[in-house]
Amino acid sequence: MFQFNNICNSKNDILDYVISNNNSINVILNKFPVVNVDLYHPPLEISCVVSLLKIKDLKYNEIVYDWEKANYYQIHLSLSSINWLDIFLNNNIESNISLFYSLLSNIINSFVPTYIKRNSSYPIWFSNELKSLINQKKKAHYNFKYLKSYSNYIKFSNLRTKCKNLRHIDYSTYLKNVQNNVISNPKYFWKFFNDKKPKNDLPNLMQFNDKEASDGQSIVDMFKEYFSSVYTSPLTNPNYKHNISNSIPNICNTNISLMDIFNELDNLNINLCPGPDNISPKFLYNCRFILSYPIHYLFKQSLSSGTFPSLFKIVYISALFKKGDRSSVLNYRPISIISIIPKIFTKLINDKLFPILKNIIIKEQHGFLTKRSTITNLATFKQTIFESFNMNTQTDMI
Repeated sequence: MFQFNNICNSKNDILDYVISNNNSINVILNKFPVVNVDLYHPPLEISCVVSLLKIKDLKYNEIVYDWEKANYYQIHLSLSSINWLDIFLNNNIESNISLFYSLLSNIINSFVPTYIKRNSSYPIWFSNELKSLINQKKKAHYNFKYLKSYSNYIKFSNLRTKCKNLRHIDYSTYLKNVQNNVISNPKYFWKFFNDKKPKNDLPNLMQFNDKEASDGQSIVDMFKEYFSSVYTSPLTNPNYKHNISNSIPNICNTNISLMDIFNELDNLNINLCPGPDNISPKFLYNCRFILSYPIHYLFKQSLSSGTFPSLFKIVYISALFKKGDRSSVLNYRPISIISIIPKIFTKLINDKLFPILKNIIIKEQHGFLTKRSTITNLATFKQTIFESFNMNTQTDMI
């Protein structure tokens, strides 16, 4: 948001602010006021450029795996035939992670079909029958428009009536299903709720630093340029001397059992999206009895070597819209999405170390802690301020 009024009153002050996120705002002194001029509030003439064109979303097709139709029988046979110990023996953690992903990728490509995921222009409650009728109606309207025959008009009119009636039926049925499944399937309700909210899809035309982009790759490059410009590499000093108590445990000595791995795979949320490794949690869940051993081996090797594998560090960067103009890259912030397997690894490490380290962490720490957030941080701060007010004491803030 910016303030655009630079016109002073008779006291050489600015009391009237014109605040907007539209950079085309122009403020000038109105030479023909309709009422008597106030000395402290001069009349302003405000103009701006507003596009009447509806911003279209960026359309793209994505090839994805159909995990529901995967041949898990053949997948289990293929995974069971692999001697993981022979493959992993005498290799470092980086090589073993690459081999592991390569073998899984070959099996997935062989036994998991793919399909093209297209952006649908229809609401989620449209039935297939209604979509078919709409297509028939469009064809009938085209024929009537160019042939101008009465029979074509009757056909178009009948299809239009059927579409209206079926649209009403479909929506009523959808609402009833949402209401009936609020308790048994709350996800159904939240899907309905999110569908009512404004979409956060990217526009088909994005802007950054006086540049414009209208295709997927160019838009991605814009976000890459912007996000990398606001990122600052941490300063590291190899000669930094620090004193760490010997009582703090060494992470390399952390023990992760085979049952720990299995329990995490057994409790996976199969509705999560795959990360950069393209391995779905549904695949990991269905293969948990076989994959627990190789994953356990890799986690132990990573801990014993003190190396976090490079492939585990690869993340997806998703652009999350904040507010303002959706077509401006500056109004987005990056969100990192990691793969499921490294997410399990970090969770297990946290579960093992946090009970030991929680007494070392100061009580003022609210970030990255369970049941703590910016809200609890603000609540604690406000409590301190209110207590200072009651005791008539001074509170300094840095």
